Amino acid sequence: MLNNIKMKIQKKYVLAIVPARKGSLRLKNKHTKKIGKKKLIDLTFDAIKKSKKITKTILLSNDEKVIKIAKKKNFIEIYNRPKQISKSTSDSREYVKYVIEKFLSINYFIPEYILILQPTTPFRDYKDIDRSISTILKKKIDSLISVT
Repeated sequence: MLNNIKMKIQKKYVLAIVPARKGSLRLKNKHTKKIGKKKLIDLTFDAIKKSKKITKTILLSNDEKVIKIAKKKNFIEIYNRPKQISKSTSDSREYVKYVIEKFLSINYFIPEYILILQPTTPFRDYKDIDRSISTILKKKIDSLISVT
């Protein structure tokens, strides 16, 4: 679909994608596990809520528990993750392409920046997110990944 459409890019629009696939082979229900008093997914949602640089957030999930949590947040749009991209072998390119295509079909533009915020990164906070976005904007770089 993306190849056949002349796309309008919305400048400085930052779309955060939170991928939360159900069915982890190593740690069951990992997105709702707690670190201290907070669930992993809530730590990610809290950081997004405090960010001053994220324009829109989309949760992509096939996990009803995570979707139920997200529905209580008034700043998160929810896309149901299809089975064909919910396998343990599915990679991030598949779900990013899916989200962009769906987003484009609803909004008629694509964001200039896409941020993937995995719930399994509990010690990332909103300052890390905003600094990363600022770095991309200042240095005009194509991509950035943080690794600890």
